Amino acid sequence: MVHCLKCNKPQKCISVHLRRVCMKNNMPEEQATELAEMKDSARLWILESRTWEYKEICEILPHKPSRIALLKAILQRGFLVNNPPHEGDLSDAPAPSSSPAASISEATSSTTAAVSSEPDSSSDPDAGPSDPTWQK
Repeated sequence: MVHCLKCNKPQKCISVHLRRVCMKNNMPEEQATELAEMKDSARLWILESRTWEYKEICEILPHKPSRIALLKAILQRGFLVNNPPHEGDLSDAPAPSSSPAASISEATSSTTAAVSSEPDSSSDPDAGPSDPTWQK
């Protein structure tokens, strides 16, 4: 399967696609030149871009949970990873308090607690829209 560099869509038969769709108004010589470039591009991608070094992924993503998620995603999509971590390293989950999502949820819960500790004005019948429970 080769991606057309003109329309960026995968094609089973790139020569027919170029002749009928993307380069139908071009000369056969131009189509042949473009076809050769597309095939070279596909070969280059297979040789260089499809294979990753795990060390490079670690340099790009130092945050371990993000790195493990990316690693699982690229392996699932058929990429190759040289020197991957052991299976035990992939399943290690960080403690909930060390993740950014946990710190955000802690900050949100402390803000909610601070808001709920304010005096309740629902006992005042004329509180109006400033009271969060006025529509009950």
